[in-house]
Amino acid sequence: MNKALMLRKILAGGGSIDQVVTGNVPLVLSDAAAKSIVTLTQYGLCTQAATPTPDAPVDIVCNNGALKMLNLANMAESNLDIGYYLNNSGVRTASALNFYTLGFIPVKPSTDYTMKTSAPLNYFSIMEYDSAQSFLKRTLWGAADSPAGDTTTFTTRSDTAYIRFGSNMTGYTLTYADIAAVAWMLTEGATAQDYVPYGQITIVGIPEVLTVAGNNYVSGGLTGYGTYVSPAQAAGNRAYKRLEVPNGTYQFAVDGDYEIIVQWRDPADPSVTVQSYENLSGWMTSGEVTLDKTSGGYGITVRRTSGSSITPSNFDGTLFCYKTSDIQTVTVPTLLSVGDYKDESELISGLLTHKVGIRILTGEETGWALSDSGTTHRFRSTKPSNCYTPASRAPSVCTHFKYVSTGSAVGGMFIGASQYWYFIPTDQTIDTVDEWTDWLASQYAAGTPVIVLYPLATETTEQTTAQHLSTYEGTNIVDAASNVTPTSLEIVYKKKK
Repeated sequence: MNKALMLRKILAGGGSIDQVVTGNVPLVLSDAAAKSIVTLTQYGLCTQAATPTPDAPVDIVCNNGALKMLNLANMAESNLDIGYYLNNSGVRTASALNFYTLGFIPVKPSTDYTMKTSAPLNYFSIMEYDSAQSFLKRTLWGAADSPAGDTTTFTTRSDTAYIRFGSNMTGYTLTYADIAAVAWMLTEGATAQDYVPYGQITIVGIPEVLTVAGNNYVSGGLTGYGTYVSPAQAAGNRAYKRLEVPNGTYQFAVDGDYEIIVQWRDPADPSVTVQSYENLSGWMTSGEVTLDKTSGGYGITVRRTSGSSITPSNFDGTLFCYKTSDIQTVTVPTLLSVGDYKDESELISGLLTHKVGIRILTGEETGWALSDSGTTHRFRSTKPSNCYTPASRAPSVCTHFKYVSTGSAVGGMFIGASQYWYFIPTDQTIDTVDEWTDWLASQYAAGTPVIVLYPLATETTEQTTAQHLSTYEGTNIVDAASNVTPTSLEIVYKKKK
């Protein structure tokens, strides 16, 4: 019996008992005691916005964001030409040893890219080429005796398919160690990113933060008809409630299909709105609101986002107003899922259980073989050592291939009952192992590597930092400040007897 199940059966001291709530955020903890939360377990859930194909890969998105290869700059020694520069026509040309060039990097047309380095560079050339690697355009970043900064953003032409970089380090003869000492970071987009190694998979998004809020400053329903500041302006589609709170910073929420307007009424002229925050819809997703007036008063006006008019008598939602300083937070690690296999994070103890593995295919793997099914070309390789071996086929999630539970549909992949997993390219002219691994390598070089999530045969555990949360007496709300995918929770908390 796991810890959560055991704790449910234990009566707690101090006039409280264990209560279990499950579901997706926001979760309401009703009639809680002012005590520490016993366990808070979050489960992984990965999603894709569409069905992937080899020609149109789709990001895998988990609770913290999308799994991506951020850095496109392959600074491996095998990808560098030391002692060569790129001339004004983009041609690789021998020169002094303080010059060097980088190999071709596949890019998208009409797209912003940003290069960030840890040291300024002289004569840094950005060269663009078409799909036949014919020269198109040269952009100079920096100049002699005028070192470039550490960041530049450029937009590729509409016919650009590749870029190359060339630079020099003036004053001495270069070695590979000199070049490798500079942290190179080339990313898609107009925002510079902190350095991560080439080939590393990074979660691109906002780390998920769970919040627990209590001490609701709003009680009861709505009391007035119309708007708080000027009822005559909007009678018939909204209602309000006066808000009595001390000055401070707050977060507001309302359940149901409603929006909130928070306004301050000037005591000298009640029709004047001095401070107003509008369209605060959803659950604490609209940022903080600072209430700092010392006279007059605040009010909350509620209106429907759609549908019929609202009055104090037909309002069936609940208003929430929490002081920011009262809101507790915990950070959730990255959690993955494949079918019914879901990573679990018990945030109070810090125990993280991995049930899903991840593999990035680079084209350098050994052991690939052609394994046709009739006239359909398939490629197989030995699956990871801790990959689950099913009775027939195991579920998978992949950026480039859809999971096929039966048959060998092109554009599909599956984990077989043997030691192999199988990939079926859409382009059936790929009919040799060399062509297949070249295709994998091209995806990797373009920054869109084939990423596969698979169920683990044996789960693994990791001890992360234990975190603490308490409930306030009464009703509490557990919400996600940045919930990318609707991962589910199980919470064991203390409820008043």
